Amino acid sequence: MNLARFSIRRPVAACMCILVLLALGGVSASRLPIDLLPEMNMPVAVTMATYSGAGSEEVEKLVTQPLEAVLTTVSNVKNVQSISSPGSSLVIVEFNWGTDMNFATLDMREKIDLVSAGLPPAVKRPSVYKFDPAMMPVMSIGVTAEGRDLVTLKRLLEDEVVNRLERINGVAYAVLYGGPEREIRVLVDQTRLTGYGLTMGQLVQLLQAENLNLPGGTVKDGGREYVVRTTGEFRSLDEIRNLSFLTSAGATIRLSDVATVQEVEDQSGTYSLLNGQPSLSIAIQKETGANTVQVATRVKKEMEQIARNMPDIKYDYVFDQSEFIQVAIGNLKSSAILGAVLAVLILYVFLRNFRSTLIIALSIPISIIATFTLVYFNQLTLNMMSLGGLALGVGMLVDNSIVVLENIYRHCEQGEDRVSAAQVGATEVGMAITASTLTTIAVFVPIVYIEGLVAEVFRQLALTVTFSLLSSLLVALTLVPLLASRLLKVEGRLTEEQSKDKKRLSWPRRLADRVGQTLSKLDDFYSRLLAWSLDHRRLVFAAAGGLFVLSLVMIPFLGRELFPRTDAGQVSINIKLPLGSTIEETGLIAQQVEEKLLDIP
Repeated sequence: MNLARFSIRRPVAACMCILVLLALGGVSASRLPIDLLPEMNMPVAVTMATYSGAGSEEVEKLVTQPLEAVLTTVSNVKNVQSISSPGSSLVIVEFNWGTDMNFATLDMREKIDLVSAGLPPAVKRPSVYKFDPAMMPVMSIGVTAEGRDLVTLKRLLEDEVVNRLERINGVAYAVLYGGPEREIRVLVDQTRLTGYGLTMGQLVQLLQAENLNLPGGTVKDGGREYVVRTTGEFRSLDEIRNLSFLTSAGATIRLSDVATVQEVEDQSGTYSLLNGQPSLSIAIQKETGANTVQVATRVKKEMEQIARNMPDIKYDYVFDQSEFIQVAIGNLKSSAILGAVLAVLILYVFLRNFRSTLIIALSIPISIIATFTLVYFNQLTLNMMSLGGLALGVGMLVDNSIVVLENIYRHCEQGEDRVSAAQVGATEVGMAITASTLTTIAVFVPIVYIEGLVAEVFRQLALTVTFSLLSSLLVALTLVPLLASRLLKVEGRLTEEQSKDKKRLSWPRRLADRVGQTLSKLDDFYSRLLAWSLDHRRLVFAAAGGLFVLSLVMIPFLGRELFPRTDAGQVSINIKLPLGSTIEETGLIAQQVEEKLLDIP
C-alpha cells in the first residue's frame, strides 16, 4: 500500500491515525520512569556471612574457603573473589555476560545450603545478593531533634518515621543509621572469677541459658487447651546482678560477686553530625524500576507531614539523587528543544517559504511524541542515554521530511497541482528515504545484540535513535504529503523588475531575496571549488590521505573513560586514621574538618 496516496486520498483517516499516535505518545511520556542512567543488569552476585568474635584467619579458614569451594561449582562462573575481615566474610562471584542472574542466585543459595551444616554454629545463614546499581540509596536524610537525646530520637524514628517512609509507593527500604545502641555490659573481675574456680566460658553459658523464652507445649483442662511457655528473659539489671549459680566447691554466689553489670550507650563504630549537631541518618532505597524523581517527591511530602506532626524534629537532605537527575534531564530536554527550534530557523533560511517550514516544523514534535510510544512499550526509561539518543535523532528527524517536501516542491514548480505533486513527489523518493533510514538504523541496531557493559549502557540510546528514525520515516511518508497537498504554496522567483523595485515588496520577501542571493553566491563558490578539485585530483587525494593519517596518529593522545566527568555540586572528603584509632578520636578530627568547611563561603 502506498502510504502517501492513502494519506492524501483519506485525509480524515490519516489525521485520526496521527491523533492516536499523539495521544499514545503523550500518555506514554507522562508514565515513563525518569532515572540518571539506564537500568544495568550486572552479572555479579555477592555472598555475605557474619561470624561474630572471629579473627580474619578464622573467618578465612572456617567460612570463606568452604563458600568459595562450593560457589566455584555454579555454572557460568567467570571469576570468584573473597574478602575475609574480622567477623565477616564476603565472596564476590562474577558470571559470564548474558547469564540469567535470577537463576544464578538461586543456584548459589542451593549450593550454600549444602555446606551450611559444616559452618561454625555461630555463623548466621549466608545471604546472597545480586549486584544492582539500583540498590544504592536515592536519598539520605539527616535528622536532629531539640530537647531529645540520640537514644530517644532513634527509638522515635524507628517507631514513628521509618515505617511511614517504607509504606510510600516506590520505596523498598528506609534504613536508619548512626546513633548509640543500648547495651548491657557485664564487666568480669577475672581474679574473683578464678578464685571461685570458674571460667569465662562457664559464665557465658550460664547467661545464655538463663536469658531464654522457651515453648512448653500445651495443656488440656476440661474443654480448653492452653499453650505453655517458659519465660526467662531478663527484664532489669537487678535480675542480671542477682543471678545465682554454683561454684566448683558447691557454694552459691551471685553474678554481682564476680562482675559489674551496667547499661551503657555503645556508639557502634558510627558517629554522625549534621551541621555540627549529633544526628541520625535515614537512607531511602527505591524499588527496582521505580521512578527516582517521583519516589523522592513522595518522600519529601511525607517528611513535611512528619515535621508538622513532630515540630521538635529537624531534618535536611544530605544527599538527593533526584535533584541532580532533574537538573541533568532538564538541561538535556532544553538542549533538544533548542536544537529543534534552531533546525526550524535554519530550514526557513534555506527554504525561504513559511508554509514549507511549517510542514517540517510540525513533523518534528509529532515524530518525537510518536517515539515515546515505542520507548514506553519497550520498557525503557527517560535517562541520559535515551534522551541523548532522542536529541541525536532530532537532527535526523527532518532529513526524510525535507527530501519528500523538496521533491513535492519541485513538481509544483513544474506546474503540477498540489495534490498530484504531493502524491507523485512522495512516491518517487519513498524507497530512497526508506533505504537511507534503514542504512542509518543498521549502524545502531548491532549495539542491541552485543553483550557487556557497553551494551547495558548504550542499548537504550541505540533503541531510541532507531525508534525516532522509524517515526520520522512514517511521518515523512504520511503527514508531509498530506500537509503539502493542503498547505504548500509555491512562490515564483522574482523578476528583474521586481528585484530592482524592492520598495514595493514586503520585508520578508526582501529578506528572502537577499538570503537567496547569498545562497546563490555560496552555490557558485562550491561549483568553482568542485571544478578546481576535479582538476587537481592528486592534490585532493594527498590532502585527504594526510588528514586521515594525522587522525590515526592523534588517537593515542585521546583520553579514555567510561562516562564523562560530571559536576553534581557535591564534594566528598574521606579521612583515614592510623589502624586502631578509636571512634572518639576519629569524631574529634572529623569535627575539626567540619569547622574548617563551615568557614568556607
